[in-house]
Amino acid sequence: MRGFIGISIFLFIGGTFFALAQPTAITIMPVKFMFELKPGDTIQGRVIVVNPNEFPLALKPEMEDFVPAAGTADINFVPHAPGTTGLVDWIKFGTDLLVLEPKEQREISFEITAPPDATPGSHFGVLFFKTQPVPGQEGTSLVITTRVGSLILVAVPGNVSRTGELRGFGGPKFVSKGPVEFLVGFLNTGTVHYEPDGIVIVKNIFGRKMTEVPIQEQWILPTGMKTLKAVWPAGYLFGYFKAFLEIKDGAGNSYYANLTFWAWPWKESLIVLAILIVIILGLQFIKKRFKFTIARRPL
Repeated sequence: MRGFIGISIFLFIGGTFFALAQPTAITIMPVKFMFELKPGDTIQGRVIVVNPNEFPLALKPEMEDFVPAAGTADINFVPHAPGTTGLVDWIKFGTDLLVLEPKEQREISFEITAPPDATPGSHFGVLFFKTQPVPGQEGTSLVITTRVGSLILVAVPGNVSRTGELRGFGGPKFVSKGPVEFLVGFLNTGTVHYEPDGIVIVKNIFGRKMTEVPIQEQWILPTGMKTLKAVWPAGYLFGYFKAFLEIKDGAGNSYYANLTFWAWPWKESLIVLAILIVIILGLQFIKKRFKFTIARRPL
């Protein structure tokens, strides 16, 4: 994940321009962490932070909790309310301030400790690295705050639910050729994040199986919904087809749907038809303008 601030700020004072900031980039790897953590347990993690710029970079690690936006793939950051706990309270960093030289890469450690009374289910946060003034260079330039983050998803085992709900299965009504893309809307109605598993089977008009396409792998947060894809990398197609969907939630429950579509390479067919018409008209023209005779040898 890269964060870019593609602007420069200039201050006009007394007829002179002063360049106060530079475009800043930060690179971190990986962009997502997934842990299962029992109440009272601690787990270690490491993130790689890279300064791809031509100047030093000071970064402060910080944590921010979020919750899924119900019925969507979006998230909402939540403030740290008094009397509540979240990943922002569970995490400790190996450093309070990270200073990277130009092109330098460094590995930063962190640990997450779930409290003894941690609620079973999913807990979410983003580990951010935010730009700070470089020590010793404070006041020499204006700092444009840039931050990039890695998602942290923690599942606490216990009395959890991994149910789901199929919200839609769509695809084209007509195609001239592949690839053919199928879209699956799936809602996580449980209390923990999981990855639905599914396939789309395509059959022709005679019921013969043409292909079996897996649904792309994506984690869905509780109360969240995502549109998953299954792509059939077919070439030219002709005829009537039926697609059958089977998808399973995190508890193994299966959900089914189907759709039909037609396929005909009409552009290519029109080109072939046009060529045939030209050939036929050409032969008729030649036949009318020229007379062909067969010469016979005298006996």
